[in-house]
Amino acid sequence: MTEPVDTTCATREGAHKVAKLVYQQASLMIADGARVRIRCEVAKDTRSLRQNAFLWGHVYHEISHQAKINGERWVSEAWHELFKRMFIGYRYEMQEVAGVPGRKAVRILRSTTDLSVREMSEFIEKVLAFGVSDLGVKFETMDWSAWEQHGSRA
Repeated sequence: MTEPVDTTCATREGAHKVAKLVYQQASLMIADGARVRIRCEVAKDTRSLRQNAFLWGHVYHEISHQAKINGERWVSEAWHELFKRMFIGYRYEMQEVAGVPGRKAVRILRSTTDLSVREMSEFIEKVLAFGVSDLGVKFETMDWSAWEQHGSRA
């Protein structure tokens, strides 16, 4: 079976090259007796490296050093897993499951790598708000651009 085509382009020339490639791939799939789905959509910019650096280098750093749950501190990675569950949730995907006939819906925790810039900003705002209101964290700054200017850890 021919591999699916998934690409992003930003020029008309690039779009033309991709369209020719998609046509070739679709022709092969149809020749093999398959039905083909072709989809074109506006590409979203995924979270920025600066957002990620602020989240890990400042927000999680401060939370892991100041906050406690039941008297215990958590490492940044544990906070990250908790906040993903709280604020971005799960997606469902049909997958083969060992020992079970057919495909089943499997719940998969979403990743921040899949978030758009806007979604990542909203996620960071929720984490900051929870850190302040529920965990009592005092952040030196809640603004990533101010954090960058004053010597980030990234």
